[in-house]
Amino acid sequence: MTIHLPKLIALTRLLFSIILREMELGDKAVGFLLTLTSLSIFTYYTFWVIILVSNFLCFCQFQLK
Repeated sequence: MTIHLPKLIALTRLLFSIILREMELGDKAVGFLLTLTSLSIFTYYTFWVIILVSNFLCFCQFQLK
């Protein structure tokens, strides 16, 4: 049984293209999860900053009167 070199090269290229396509999907999934995590953390801390600043400003108004 002999395998011709052009057929072997074509098969190798096909396998690499399939592997790279799968890796691209994995990279996109990981990127999406990292983006979602970053946005969640940013939203959480922004929410607390708004609450703390508004409470501080209310407290300062009571102290000034």
